[in-house]
Amino acid sequence: MSMFFNNFKTKDLTTRENIMWNALGSLVFLGCQWLITVFAARLSNGYSDAGVLAICMSIANIYAQVGLFKIRSYQVSDLTCEYSASEYICFRLISMAMGLAFVLLYAIFTCSLPTAFSVFLYCVYKSFEVFIDVLHGIDQKSRRMDLCGISMFVRGVLSLLVFILSFAFLKSLNVSFLCMILVNVPILLLDWYGAFSVCNAGEFHFAFSASRWRNLFVECLPSAIGVVCCSAVTTVSRQLLDYMSGSEILGIYASVCTPAVIVQAGASFVYAPLLGDYAAYLYNGDFKKIRKSFVVSVACFLFITGVSLVFSYLFGDWFLRTVFGSSISGYTDLLYLALVSAVSTALIGYLTDLSIVFRNMRASLICNLIPLLIVGPLTIWFVSLFGPNGVSIAIVISFIIGSIALCISLANTIKRLTRNSTTTGK
Repeated sequence: MSMFFNNFKTKDLTTRENIMWNALGSLVFLGCQWLITVFAARLSNGYSDAGVLAICMSIANIYAQVGLFKIRSYQVSDLTCEYSASEYICFRLISMAMGLAFVLLYAIFTCSLPTAFSVFLYCVYKSFEVFIDVLHGIDQKSRRMDLCGISMFVRGVLSLLVFILSFAFLKSLNVSFLCMILVNVPILLLDWYGAFSVCNAGEFHFAFSASRWRNLFVECLPSAIGVVCCSAVTTVSRQLLDYMSGSEILGIYASVCTPAVIVQAGASFVYAPLLGDYAAYLYNGDFKKIRKSFVVSVACFLFITGVSLVFSYLFGDWFLRTVFGSSISGYTDLLYLALVSAVSTALIGYLTDLSIVFRNMRASLICNLIPLLIVGPLTIWFVSLFGPNGVSIAIVISFIIGSIALCISLANTIKRLTRNSTTTGK
């Protein structure tokens, strides 16, 4: 095993190779997560289990955002190594504890007790993904995203397989979540060893002072709250659909729309491995490359949106009927707006990450809070007019408004930095 990782350690990957490994692993992982929702619907009677799973995933996504604390973007753009790898790891454990306490209280007050227990188990499963993310930050900073891709590939496939087997025989989401938790333990150990292999061993000394934790907490708190607000936009809109139309309709909506998450991930592949490059451009004062990369990334978002809509128009109905059966055929129209919603989610995530790289934390908070404040009234209004499609419409409008605000903030930041660079003669 040590020879395996030592061989990986011998060479840094190019940006293109990092993007390819990240894309492969992320696509497989998210595809398997979507297939879990598919089998939850196909292996049970009706869509109630799919609705409960949708609630679990939505609330666990809030937990993930609190646990992640948006440290990954800060971590990979920390070119001067202001904080060590062990400090990022220790901070992740603290943020995960805060996130779990927060979402459990949220689930108890907003869900029935059986659903709240299911949310707890799914959050424990989600904890593996959240903790491994900080290890992948070490891999990415060392330009070794092949380790990230392999981990996501294996975790996705194994989680899917144990879910199918356990749910097919026992028809219990809770038992299936427990099986998914157990199968992720050995993968966590391999990810730990992989991060240790590509990082300086001295960075794993686990000396973490309260003052260092406080500094990192204060620095990243605005962006972390902003990302939680961003994640809550989807959760709030889906829960409102549940209250207005019932778990059955929510389960149908979630089942149809989950493939759009893969498109959202595809959009994130455009920029996620490039955050370190953005930080290097900023450090060197190369604002022309920042602008060029920004234009290329936005063009890729538009291209992905167009291609996904065309494929949905041509093959969407056939695909959904093949996966879910004929009972879903009357809801194919939900897919089109869900795709637009997914890309708008990826877009605001991209702009938020850029704000963090530029250390403009206040903008990342304010511009993500705006969509959360308006999505509730918009969802109630549009669901009453357009049914489940109203959820996607409300999300798109909310995120577009937030994205416009972030673009204005980023443009002002670049202008200010360019002016300062010209003044100092850098």
